Amino acid sequence: MTHAETNTKAMAYRRRDSCIVEKWCRQGGIGFEHGARQVIANCQLFWIRAGEPRLIAQYGERLPASTAGDGWTRQEALDELHRYKGMVPRPYWEVFENVIRHNEPAGVAGSRFANNDAQRIQSAKVITGFVASVIATKLGY
Repeated sequence: MTHAETNTKAMAYRRRDSCIVEKWCRQGGIGFEHGARQVIANCQLFWIRAGEPRLIAQYGERLPASTAGDGWTRQEALDELHRYKGMVPRPYWEVFENVIRHNEPAGVAGSRFANNDAQRIQSAKVITGFVASVIATKLGY
């Protein structure tokens, strides 16, 4: 790329993946087959629909009724996430959720399962793929 004002050339790199899970899904392999990728996409959609909990306080005023069905969509997403969460052991779900939902670095997410950085990253990848594969299998994907 060339700078317009100084006419100097510089190398620019475009980051292809915004999170580690996108890289893992693009690479494929064990734990990231089609069904597992579908489960990951579903979970991401459910977390978006569920949104963040918020406090609504409007004293003395009536809250208007929702006609868009947002409350129902949110509840359906929470129910599905609860069902998915019940399919795997809790420590594995926590790693899966931290990596997928909160975009926690893989080395941090896998720190309870390994001692050095390379093993931590590999542990997070294996656990994320395992959780997605188990849920995909139980759902029949």
